Amino acid sequence: MNQKTKKWGIIGIVAIVIIGIIIAVSLPKHLKGTYTTSTGSSFVFDGDTVKDMEGGSTAARKGTYQIKDDELTMKFSEYDVKATLADDKKSFTIKSTGNSLLDLVAKGLKYTQK
Repeated sequence: MNQKTKKWGIIGIVAIVIIGIIIAVSLPKHLKGTYTTSTGSSFVFDGDTVKDMEGGSTAARKGTYQIKDDELTMKFSEYDVKATLADDKKSFTIKSTGNSLLDLVAKGLKYTQK
């Protein structure tokens, strides 16, 4: 392998790494829009905030959310919701609410983006 081949090989590897970094940085970090379930309940995401629309009610509870890997955590004043986020971020499934009574109804519900 001569010097010219090594040089172009290194340049190629650096270019691939830079492209990978650009793609990783450009992936969306936030959810956007309305996610609903068959029961009529919905969550509306905008920036770092989320609204729990409580079965279509106009009196929404407001909170914040975080995404870490495939874990979605929504924090409201009275409760926290933990969910598993799909790879494409177009749906999530409730794992727990921190409230055993609410868990009876909500656990396992799948919310899908409209």
